[in-house]
Amino acid sequence: LAQPLQVFIELDDDAPPGARSLEDPVAELESAIRHAQVRRMGVNEPSVEPDPGGHRVIMPDGHGSRRGARMASPMPHHDDMAEGKVRRTPEDEVALLDQHADVLFRMDANQRLIGLNEPGDDPAPRLFLARGRTTHRIWFRADVSAAIVEACRAIAVDLPRWDGQSPTPSLYDPLRTVVAQEAPVVSESNGPAYRFVERAEVRTKAEAKVVDETSAHLLERHFPYTQSVLTSRMPIVGVVVDGWVVSACYCARKRSGACEAGVDTEKLYQNRGLGTLVVSAWRNEIEKEGGQPLYSTSWDNLASRAVARKLRLIPYAETFSLA
Repeated sequence: LAQPLQVFIELDDDAPPGARSLEDPVAELESAIRHAQVRRMGVNEPSVEPDPGGHRVIMPDGHGSRRGARMASPMPHHDDMAEGKVRRTPEDEVALLDQHADVLFRMDANQRLIGLNEPGDDPAPRLFLARGRTTHRIWFRADVSAAIVEACRAIAVDLPRWDGQSPTPSLYDPLRTVVAQEAPVVSESNGPAYRFVERAEVRTKAEAKVVDETSAHLLERHFPYTQSVLTSRMPIVGVVVDGWVVSACYCARKRSGACEAGVDTEKLYQNRGLGTLVVSAWRNEIEKEGGQPLYSTSWDNLASRAVARKLRLIPYAETFSLA
């Protein structure tokens, strides 16, 4: 593109006052297009007044039912597209969802789940669903009957594409009902999955260091399990206080090309930005090795979601599992 375009996205009336940026601008624009909420407008229109920094525009009172508008980032050049900084196609999204499941689970030749991709023999969930912005993918444990699989696939096809928000509790009731026909559902998990794109500044006086075989003893007090499975969780990045790692990010599950982050901070040291620091540093280590860092959490884990927000991670899917 010789001249990048500017994209203006109008805010709904319930958007927070003073909001300055969108969590996923391209996804917001796609949603607006789907709902016919896009109109052509010139940057010199009287109703569009850029702020001094050029990042926000204000719509005067009385202009339709809208209160304001934010300006998304300029449309990227072709070299940005090559680096994967823009919205993925449905085919790319399928690959990303598949990669996420491959990192989390061990599967047989038929893509049935046979276990968690981590040390130990904990069973995989009976159902694992990933809802993306444009498509979905669903997997089943090897012992789930063909009839249950067929019924759940039919339900999944009718689910709405993910809109970036936490779903209503009843959305997955049909899946719960079908899976429970074989055995009671004993647990479930549900939450967003993120990808790393831009880098955010982490403001803290603490320092993160890589923990390897020569410094594994630093994990002994607060992270004994991680120390016991050191190789499977490397690279490990931690913050050391008084001779012990008190906050750490590690590979909770990993493959040769991608790793899922696990992060923990001792209670006494929480709310100091340490989790954000170690995840950021862990990301750097993964990318140095040529891997792709992944991050996911549950909707009720507010601290983990806060880390994702501070690091400006991009939510690309919502996952749901039944055990």
